[in-house]
Amino acid sequence: MMNSPIPIVVVTGFLGAGKTTFLRTLIEAGELKKTLFIVNEIGEVGLDQQLLQASGAEDPILLSGGCLCCEMKNDLGYTLRDLYLKWPEGTRPPIDKIVIETSGLASPASVILQLAQDQWLRGRFRLSQVIGIIDCEFGLETLTSTELAVDQVIYSDTVILSKQEKVSAEKSVLLTKCVLKINPRVKIKGTDSKGIKSAADYFQGPNRTHAKRQISKPPVDHLLEYSAANIPIADALPWEFLASALDELSETYRQNLLRVKGVVNIKGVSTPVVIHGVRGIFMQPEALAIKDDTHTSLTLISLGTDANVIAEHLRQRLLA
Repeated sequence: MMNSPIPIVVVTGFLGAGKTTFLRTLIEAGELKKTLFIVNEIGEVGLDQQLLQASGAEDPILLSGGCLCCEMKNDLGYTLRDLYLKWPEGTRPPIDKIVIETSGLASPASVILQLAQDQWLRGRFRLSQVIGIIDCEFGLETLTSTELAVDQVIYSDTVILSKQEKVSAEKSVLLTKCVLKINPRVKIKGTDSKGIKSAADYFQGPNRTHAKRQISKPPVDHLLEYSAANIPIADALPWEFLASALDELSETYRQNLLRVKGVVNIKGVSTPVVIHGVRGIFMQPEALAIKDDTHTSLTLISLGTDANVIAEHLRQRLLA
């Protein structure tokens, strides 16, 4: 049994901000040892926990099919209880912290409230800090148009500016000013030319037992605006064919398709390939050496247009 409450770090950020990339970089550098990862995915099929595991994280836990701030907020409590009760049995290795990576559509407010208000959890876990990730490419647009992203900044202790290398210094400065206007108390850190630094630079934050922030309003209700759909893709596809289909989809639903992510099999490639797209911009595909039972599929997340409609469009295109 643990003698003192286990610290929890919440990593939040809007869709495609770079939360998983941030954690993977630290894991691959040998940081975050003795850390348990809990990954929340809005879609039914999880990808991020597979990526963390491929980078060296030991048995990340997936909470899929909804957001921790609404449908799945009770699942987090059940998961933490189950983990705590199993540690004395030796079924899990000892840890010194837990990192919760929320879905891109989750407000950290609900996690903060749950850890503060649940007496059983409060005696065994403590919220160490909330780290927000903001994408420099789309951050200004997102913060000025999306209340949920503003919520994520409001409740962050530290904000990390990702993808700085893709924008001008002037744009980074404007984004920094925008973040500070939303939350003047937040610490802002970037990634310099050498990339992400050590975990200590990001994970040594305030002890929230001494720096509690009031939750003045309920989390943003986003379920009526956003939707997700998953497309299983069992067969290996020619890369040119898949790339053409995704480009067509992004062009057709330019204003609505926010995120495309998944793992697919590509002809001529021996391992599954990770697909990442944010608002029509696709990252370099990554061949990933992971377990043979990997579920190959694509998850689409949209605003306005039902993701199932977009998914059906892609499904028909892939059958052509």
